[in-house]
Amino acid sequence: MIKSLLLVSILGGCAFGAPSHSTNGNPVVDLGYAKYRGVRNASYGLDYYFGIRYAAPPTGELRWQAPQDIESHGKHSSGIIDATTVGPQLLGASPQIPASEDCLLLNVLKPVSPKSKSLPVLVYIHGGGYVTGNSISSDGSDFTKYAQGNVIWVSIQYRLGAYGFLNPKEFDGHAGVKNAGLLDQRLALEWVQRHISAFGGDPSKVTIWGGSAGGGSVVNQMIYKGGENKPPYRGAIAEFPWLQPYHDDTFLQKQYQNLLNDAKCGNVACLRSLSPSALETAITKSYYTGYDAGLYSYGDMFYGPSVDGDFVHDLPSVEFNKGHFARVPLMTNHDSFEGMKTTTSFVYHIFPH
Repeated sequence: MIKSLLLVSILGGCAFGAPSHSTNGNPVVDLGYAKYRGVRNASYGLDYYFGIRYAAPPTGELRWQAPQDIESHGKHSSGIIDATTVGPQLLGASPQIPASEDCLLLNVLKPVSPKSKSLPVLVYIHGGGYVTGNSISSDGSDFTKYAQGNVIWVSIQYRLGAYGFLNPKEFDGHAGVKNAGLLDQRLALEWVQRHISAFGGDPSKVTIWGGSAGGGSVVNQMIYKGGENKPPYRGAIAEFPWLQPYHDDTFLQKQYQNLLNDAKCGNVACLRSLSPSALETAITKSYYTGYDAGLYSYGDMFYGPSVDGDFVHDLPSVEFNKGHFARVPLMTNHDSFEGMKTTTSFVYHIFPH
């Protein structure tokens, strides 16, 4: 029953538009600035497009800067770009999948035989405590299949951990931006508005959905700049939104200083000059440094969103109480015993015998 209600809330009514076309059995979509070749899964009746860029690589001087839209700042190929395999996730996000700092990618799943030519769209924001996860954390295949040609699935990646949520006072000037990971999500939603029609999606019928930190991300998008009259979505699903302590400036400065010390740097310019492997090593070390210093303990969130006065004006609870949020239909729930997923392995780590 719940799944049926969920589908109804996402799908709504359907209208007609234009789909992507197929070449030699595999679909090709023309986005105007680039063409992508996906892969067809005949048994599921779905076309998959993996690793589509929505932003310029956030590397070098673009570390800890606002994401740059791919149309204006990307290097575009005149040929057809392969989108048949999953693109890299962010460094350190998961040991099972190839990783790169160049990770601002998204996936699109669409039915081979859509019920209409302008389908509702579900944009999935993955969870993982703002430090882990990727665009295939929830694959979307079963959901899209059982929607029976009535929905298009989009899953996005965004900067995590220190890459996406390093929020020191130094960033109050022009040295960087706070909550870069939330800005990534926002740019991905704007990309969907501009380009989902090429896949047969209706940009006026977008629902954003996430669980845990993904649910928290949905909440943060709803309070963007104090709430919007016309957000780039028409509905939101925040499943068991992640606990959001929103550390104060003192904590954020200690967190930043630990990273500088572990990287043997004095400022963000030095951090930007580090190789990806050197930076990742320093970030990993900073987790242990922070833990040993008592900055956080097991079950706490070390990196994550914070109040920045721009994207996030105040705590979500305060913003909702003030009515400062996008007025769209919201579905939410809570989860019990989520810690069971990690507690057992943690106990064995502490007491191996």
